[in-house]
Amino acid sequence: MSLQLSPEEIAAKEKLAGEYPWIWLYEIEIPTDPPTRVRLARNTADVTFGTDLDGVALTYTRFPVSHQRVKRDMQGGQTSTTLTVANVTREVQALLETYDGLIGQPVRIMLINEQLKATGKPTLRDDFEIVSVSTDERGVTAQLGQQNLYEASFPSTRYLRAACRHAYKGPLCKYVGGEATCSKTLDGANGCADHDNELNFGGFPGIPRLSGAL
Repeated sequence: MSLQLSPEEIAAKEKLAGEYPWIWLYEIEIPTDPPTRVRLARNTADVTFGTDLDGVALTYTRFPVSHQRVKRDMQGGQTSTTLTVANVTREVQALLETYDGLIGQPVRIMLINEQLKATGKPTLRDDFEIVSVSTDERGVTAQLGQQNLYEASFPSTRYLRAACRHAYKGPLCKYVGGEATCSKTLDGANGCADHDNELNFGGFPGIPRLSGAL
């Protein structure tokens, strides 16, 4: 969660809303195998923002969705909010019936600015889980609460000595040559050295090797 605006974000905020609008994005995790995410945008058009682990751009589909102001405690920590999603096509209803109301599923709410979305970083981000759900003929209302930290997976990033974590030919890899594949190693066969791309290796070769000593 980011509550401090950068100078660029402050400048964007001062622009006319019609020129550089602020857009709310929503991600709802569905417990398929493997898990998938429904991505929605409170906007008049679909929004492309960020990439997946393979460097593929993510699309947030325009949809009638909104949420109430996030309630926070005295320390600024998030507590709860209410998410409302239109149910006119009954697609949302079908998901609720299939997956036990999506109770306990993660939900992410982000605020981005059209002018700054190329950075891939939201101005605001809050993570919740679905606590309860109610439906009627017009829409679905979900009460969102703070995620259970005891059930969270840490860390979000793995630090590996010999394996590159970057998406091949992605913005962090920066390789633009003709090789079709990469082994994502530093000096192994078909690795970064073979691609003359050692400087952008996404591993951490300085991590000491494991030994049997305690």
